[in-house]
Amino acid sequence: MENDQSASSKASLIDAATEFVWIVGDPIAQVKAPQAMNPHYLAAGENLLVLPVPVSSEDLRTVFEGARRIRNLRGWIATVPHKIALVDWMDELSVAARVAGAVNAVRFRDGKAFGDLFDGYGFVSGLARRGFATKGCSALVIGAGGVGSAIALALAQEGAARVSVVDVNGWRAQQLALRLAEHGPVGTRFDAGSATSAADFQLIVNATPIGMAGDTRSPIDTDLLRGFHVVAEVVMTPELTPLLHAARKLGCEIHPGKQVLDGQLQRLLDFFR
Repeated sequence: MENDQSASSKASLIDAATEFVWIVGDPIAQVKAPQAMNPHYLAAGENLLVLPVPVSSEDLRTVFEGARRIRNLRGWIATVPHKIALVDWMDELSVAARVAGAVNAVRFRDGKAFGDLFDGYGFVSGLARRGFATKGCSALVIGAGGVGSAIALALAQEGAARVSVVDVNGWRAQQLALRLAEHGPVGTRFDAGSATSAADFQLIVNATPIGMAGDTRSPIDTDLLRGFHVVAEVVMTPELTPLLHAARKLGCEIHPGKQVLDGQLQRLLDFFR
């Protein structure tokens, strides 16, 4: 009890030296990064807080240009739908962010912005911790946005034999497949596929917001699922999305979305230090 009271007391001591990281998205209700990261910074005695900040796509550029000049704002964690739009405004990008064409972490220094991408690393790390071997697998990634791009690249970097990308915007899926084929690891086959070919893959990944709390849809016709599939999510709330619920009923191995955050947590913590 004393430790809990001490932590609560320290958390309330926001002063002129406090620095911040914003997690920026629209919607923002689903984010878990503040709950995951703030206790770590607090326990380490760091005067740093992660705060959720709802920003629409229409306002993103205006908010970004102002934010990079706030001297006690260390950076942003970007979530849906801003990961791709932010790329064009970075002064410097990591290799992963450049190849995937998306960022989920932005560090401000002297008015400049450095963008990195940890979603893919978090995803494959989460799979590995739960015993799934990526090397040699065939993966169908549904969604060619920021998180889908990151996951497709990371799967290839971990030795996937084939990565097929599906998106409601077919052109975007094709462009991502071409970019990955050009810059991704040699030895992985990349293509823009179709969800109807699900039976050809071992791993199926939902890298879209479909199935988020209140959304009863699935990103793929669940009649296409088979018991041999490994089905993974990026949606964190609810833990058991309509897709995962259907997959579990069929006896598939399932991986809830929170593992994406858990897998990249240490990298995010260190990025803003």
